[in-house]
Amino acid sequence: MSYVKRVETIPSPKSELDMYLEEGVYICEEEMSRYEFNALEWWRANNLKYRVLSKMEAEILAIPISTVASEATFSASGRVIDSYRASLAVETVQALICGGEWMG
Repeated sequence: MSYVKRVETIPSPKSELDMYLEEGVYICEEEMSRYEFNALEWWRANNLKYRVLSKMEAEILAIPISTVASEATFSASGRVIDSYRASLAVETVQALICGGEWMG
């Protein structure tokens, strides 16, 4: 009798970033100029495949049309930067604000 149990390893799922990077480069057709590629349309078509990355894309590629977006950002930063966190590096504060919005 053998009491040793065979353990099967389950591969860990790939992150969205890994899947996106493995997808490869989008190559435009020869007659299409490089200016005809619409990144917003590509993300709209792939937003279900890359849910978190598409949230990041929406913030990075978005152009605010009013001052409300910037006021909301400063309001959010006020909740991140308090008297205890005033010495955080700029990159850390950006990561805290953006990470919370992208993941939440």
